[in-house]
Formats: sequence, C-alpha cells, structure tokens
Amino acid sequence: ELKLKGRSIYLLKPLTFMNLSGQAIRYHLQLNKIKIDNLLVVSDDIHIPFGSIKCRRSGSDGGHNGHKDIIAKLETNNYCRLKFGVGSKFKPGQQSNYVLDKWNSLELNLLDNLIIKSSEAILNFCCRGIDDTMKKFN
Repeated sequence: ELKLKGRSIYLLKPLTFMNLSGQAIRYHLQLNKIKIDNLLVVSDDIHIPFGSIKCRRSGSDGGHNGHKDIIAKLETNNYCRLKFGVGSKFKPGQQSNYVLDKWNSLELNLLDNLIIKSSEAILNFCCRGIDDTMKKFN
C-alpha cells in the first residue's frame, strides 16, 4: 500500500500461478473495499509488439489465461487493463516458452525506458483515470 495525492494505492502481485490470479484480485477488492472501476490489471500481451503498451477500459480475455480467470472470478470483463507488448516471435506451440524466456539483448536495452513509460501510465491511471490514460499512452 502507498499513498498518492491522498489516495491509497494497493500494488498486488498474486502468489498464485498467473492462470489463477482472479481469486487473489477478487479477495483484495473485497478486503480493501475497492471499486472495480479503480482496478488496473497489468499483463503481458503477445498481440502487441514488444515495446508498446495499450490501456483498455474492458475487453475479452484475448486468449490470456490470467485475464480468463480474472473475468471468471469477477464475473465481468469490465475492468481496466494495461497491456505490455511482448510480441509474438515464437513458433507454433512455443508460446509458453517464449513468454517465460529471458529477454534478448535488444529487449534488455529498451526495457528500462519501457518500465518507466508503463509506470507513468499506471500513476496517471491512479490520479486521472482510464480515459486520460488511454489518450496519453495509447
């Protein structure tokens, strides 16, 4: 938990497998009395090129098992997301190996700036909301 401009911000990294993250999110929303409109889920996305981020108000799971579980446990797909593009440079059937593999040298060189950009988007969401964040970062 941290305070930002008088607001409580909770950062949650579930200890569950990514495919089961919905239960942890639901628990903390209830425990901390957080409205779903104030939830921002940050995840990787193979459908977005490496180095790009996209903010969304809602959407489908897009084939992402973490989002699939979150939608099932929250019983809605109406929650905000920040998707971090990791690209799709993998052979058929190698998706899991690709997203769990180490960053290559080009990715490592770009990663610090991408983390800063993503952090700015998260803070903007916390202070200004999803509409402003989508305008600035999409």
